[in-house]
Amino acid sequence: MFKKIFQFLTSRWVLSVIGMLFLCLFIWYIGQLLAFGNWMPLGDETTRIIFIALVIAIWIGWNLYKSLKQKKTNQAIINTLTGNAQDNLQQEASQGEVEQLQQRFKQALQTLKKSRLGGSGGFKYLYQLPWYVIIGPPGAGKTTALKNSGLNFPLQEGFGSDPVKGVGGTRNCDWWFTNEAVLLDTAGRYTTQDSDESVDKQAWGGFLQLLKKHRGRKPLNGVLLAFSLTDIIGQSEQGLQMHARAVRKRLQEINETLKVQVPVYLIFTKADLLDGFMEFFDDMDQRQREQIWGMTFELSQSESAEQLTQQFEQQFSQLVSQLDKKLLPRIQAEFDYNKRARIQGFPEQFAGLKPAISRFLNEVFAPSQYEQKNLLRGVYFSSGTQEGTPIDRLIGSVSRAFGLQAQAKPAFSGPGRSYFLTRLLKQVIFTEAELGISTGFWAKHRAWVERIGYSLAGIFFILMIIGWYSSYQNNLDYIADVEQQVASYENVSQNLVDSRGEITEILPYLNMLRNIQGGYADQDKSIPFLMGMGLYQGDKIGPVAIDAYKRALNNVLMPRVIERLEKQLVDNNQISKGQFLYAALKVYLMLGHPGRYDADEVSIWVTTDWANQLPGASNKVIREQIVGHLQALLETDDIKPMPLQGRLVENVRLTLARQSLAERVYGQIKRSPMARKLGEWRIIDNIGADAARYFRFKSGAPLSKGLPGLFTLQGYHDVLLKNGESAAEQAAKETWVLRESEREALNDKQIEELYQDVTKLYFADYVREWDHYLNDLDIAQFDSFADGAQKVKDLSADTSPIKSLLVHIGEQTVLASSSADFIDVVDESDRISRIKQQVNALLEKAGDVANISQNKDPAAVVDRHFARLHEIIKQRDQTPAPITATLSNLNELFLALSAVDATINSGGLGLTTADANSSLQGVMRRIQLEANRQPEPLRHWLYSLVRESNMVLVRNSRERFNQVWQSSVLSFCHQAIGSRYPINPSSANDINLSDFSRFFGPAGLLDDFFKTYLSSFIDTSTNPWSLVNNAGATLEINPQIIAYFERAQRIRQTYFMGNATSPSLSFQVMPIQLDAKASQSLIELGDQRITYQHGPARLTRIVWPPTGGFERARLSVRNLSSQAATNISTDGPWAWFRLMDKGEKHSSSNRDRFRVTFELGGLKAGYEVRADSVYNPFISQDLRLMGCPESL
Repeated sequence: MFKKIFQFLTSRWVLSVIGMLFLCLFIWYIGQLLAFGNWMPLGDETTRIIFIALVIAIWIGWNLYKSLKQKKTNQAIINTLTGNAQDNLQQEASQGEVEQLQQRFKQALQTLKKSRLGGSGGFKYLYQLPWYVIIGPPGAGKTTALKNSGLNFPLQEGFGSDPVKGVGGTRNCDWWFTNEAVLLDTAGRYTTQDSDESVDKQAWGGFLQLLKKHRGRKPLNGVLLAFSLTDIIGQSEQGLQMHARAVRKRLQEINETLKVQVPVYLIFTKADLLDGFMEFFDDMDQRQREQIWGMTFELSQSESAEQLTQQFEQQFSQLVSQLDKKLLPRIQAEFDYNKRARIQGFPEQFAGLKPAISRFLNEVFAPSQYEQKNLLRGVYFSSGTQEGTPIDRLIGSVSRAFGLQAQAKPAFSGPGRSYFLTRLLKQVIFTEAELGISTGFWAKHRAWVERIGYSLAGIFFILMIIGWYSSYQNNLDYIADVEQQVASYENVSQNLVDSRGEITEILPYLNMLRNIQGGYADQDKSIPFLMGMGLYQGDKIGPVAIDAYKRALNNVLMPRVIERLEKQLVDNNQISKGQFLYAALKVYLMLGHPGRYDADEVSIWVTTDWANQLPGASNKVIREQIVGHLQALLETDDIKPMPLQGRLVENVRLTLARQSLAERVYGQIKRSPMARKLGEWRIIDNIGADAARYFRFKSGAPLSKGLPGLFTLQGYHDVLLKNGESAAEQAAKETWVLRESEREALNDKQIEELYQDVTKLYFADYVREWDHYLNDLDIAQFDSFADGAQKVKDLSADTSPIKSLLVHIGEQTVLASSSADFIDVVDESDRISRIKQQVNALLEKAGDVANISQNKDPAAVVDRHFARLHEIIKQRDQTPAPITATLSNLNELFLALSAVDATINSGGLGLTTADANSSLQGVMRRIQLEANRQPEPLRHWLYSLVRESNMVLVRNSRERFNQVWQSSVLSFCHQAIGSRYPINPSSANDINLSDFSRFFGPAGLLDDFFKTYLSSFIDTSTNPWSLVNNAGATLEINPQIIAYFERAQRIRQTYFMGNATSPSLSFQVMPIQLDAKASQSLIELGDQRITYQHGPARLTRIVWPPTGGFERARLSVRNLSSQAATNISTDGPWAWFRLMDKGEKHSSSNRDRFRVTFELGGLKAGYEVRADSVYNPFISQDLRLMGCPESL
């Protein structure tokens, strides 16, 4: 009873209904929690009911489909089995017999339809039952074994115990229909194929194809290989081998044709024909006779014949051992001596089968690498009934050995009984119905697919559990985090509202409220997967968080915006900042009067202001955060009005009242989005990337620097002409910014006058911007004569960048005619156009066109300012534009620069004064004269070409001058001048006077170098000397070098008076002091002496260098008491200078005289020296400062 209840509860239908019930409950209770973002597909009860009904309908439909499909498949098998296909095989029965067989088979199948196949486990179609095929040689006892197997045959009552004969494709098979399985008993000749091989082979193949067609997934569940023991015992070794090969071949054909590996159960029938079988097992009751007698092998296949044989022999020996254990009790229980003898001999009879069976198994089931393995599941022994004469193999073998006649055994008599069949079929073979496996490609991989499928399902289930758990925990953490954030904000919220600190102080709290998960920042985001799955709490917390965030924006952020605007109004309340002040006041009033509120204008103002307050990349994140909060604050339509400071508003209005309406409108036009989005006018966009080769900005700005797009032809058309009047009209509507009440609106005439005033301001800025831009633009520097020559050549060509640039500038500065073309959009016929051109030509000759245009179009002020520029680029009829002739003159400069470059490259050392006055200088002067006749910016561009030519000249000159200096002057200076006295006061060596003359004298090295290379670049008329500025070009020379040559000139004037060829000095010396303890002082130079003995002093003339070649200077002072003289003496051409250096010099107000005092042995003597010129060599430091400069 309980077993039936359990079977019912675990049946497929009951489990399916229970699963469907749980699914419906899940949809009803859990479905309402599922959410995808803000979408809850099963949140509504009606939706869930419809969804449940849909699922039930799909379940019912699927089961109906499966049932119909199974029924259809079953019917297809029946139709095939009962088919009347004509057979080409040899017929053994008459047509009448065939019809009778067909009728009987159809009746059997109709009966099967009404029977409950599948036993108590539930109804099953024919094709759903396990199918087994029984093969074996003729006379193997297959039919007898099945009849006496104890199985339940549902057709037994209507058709008897015989099997149902097959028809159509199975006419050579017997059908055994049981509750547990379908058994197909094939004809014995299918196995041996010894009657008609081709016919039997074709019939056997057709039978297999039939199974494959209608049971493709699992054609067979097993093979029952039935062999009579008499076939084993009575066959010769050759005959047994033939039987084994035939069976092996049939099994291999099953494997290859059906692509399936099924278990093979080897059943040896007619075991009762072994002598002693009946007597040995005679004591068994029916239950004992139903048990299994045999061996079941492990599922793992044997890898070799030896292993298979070993496994069989081992288990067979165990069977024999079991018989031996039962032998003694059976002998003791039997009283008949003849039966005892048979019982005693039976184990030996059975054991004698082992060699033959082992050979048979080895032939049939031994593995081969060329064939698919046969799954030998077991070897079993049975007896279906007892017929025939037992075989005594022992007596037979002895008799044959001694040549005796074996005594015949009596045949069996009495009713037959079944031995060892029932449980074998029911408990072993049928229970292993699913043991077979398909060997096709997909079948081989089906197991892996199923494993993967089950694994994925298990993984999915585990992941879902983990996901739900994670979502639950994440939502708990989310709620706790929100509570903590809100608590943190509430603790400081009042302080944030009351305080007026920096905006950066409130950012962390606003960011916290904005970024609460599910709040404002997450409005457009999908729900995180590990927080969703029906458990997301953001939908409940999010709206509250958004509301709290917006309240914080109004209570914390907006007051700081107002405070910032008020500070801007106070700090900039001056008319010079009228445009800024007006815009700030307008935004300020908008926040206090919702009716005037414009979110875009407020947002632009505030974000721009904050960007200026927090510049740089380091503040980028802060700026982005502020902008995000501001957009959230201003996006609402019902913005809360803020209280304004009335006195502040009034003061600002008073200030703005001092600015004209036109200035204010013009300022708004310059700040308009249309004006800001215009691209700048840049040189590189008009003459190409090579612009940097020819032009530069004096200010050092890159050539990418542009002129504001508002002051271009496009800006004039797209901004002023299109939006100027509307800006004036808009300004007239914004009178509320400057006063509380609305002023009377301007009429059309007043708006037109306002617009004209705005255009005047615009055109004044237009001219100013272009002048500033062009005044900063200059010609690029020349790197060398070759570079300058090439640039001048390019600038003088027909495709001159100067000409191209001037043409582009002209296009941007002709506004009056372009505005007329822009406004006049009425199409004209060719005839009217020609007449108009003729009239304009007449008026132009009369000089009236310009006057008319200037009187009518305010843009003419720009045209007039650049009129001279327009004239030089304007081509009349076939005459080239004047700019062409002007630029062609630059070709002379190109030739001159090229000639200088060629001279340098040929080895010329430098440019002399004569070179400076050569053709290059002449060409540059002519270009300067031409430049004076040209308009700006061409005038200063031509001057720049001259300047750059001079600059490259002087730069090259300095290099060449250095070469000459180092080769012809510096080496001599180092050898003869720089390290000697008086240049070096500490040197013991004097400068030879001849070397002194050669270096410092007239036409000496210094004088000649200066006159030859530097005189044209240094202005000697200034004090001190300075560089000559030649068209903006000056020689790049060290200022100390200029002073060096200026000192050299003073030395020449001092030592070489009258352009003498050798140095000479004439001066007067007078004693002025002699110690009272001294009686006499004597000073001498060569043979020139001055003696003094406390008498009247007188002047004595001394000449240097002394005549006679005696180069010595001496001072002697004689002691009054001892009359001993103390002397100081120096030798050499500069002996007098060395003597003067030993005394203490005292300068006076007159540069031509000085006093010197000597002290010798405690006695003092003093003298006054008077030079013949203010260039006093004895007190001048010029010689001491002269050295040998390494470079200029």
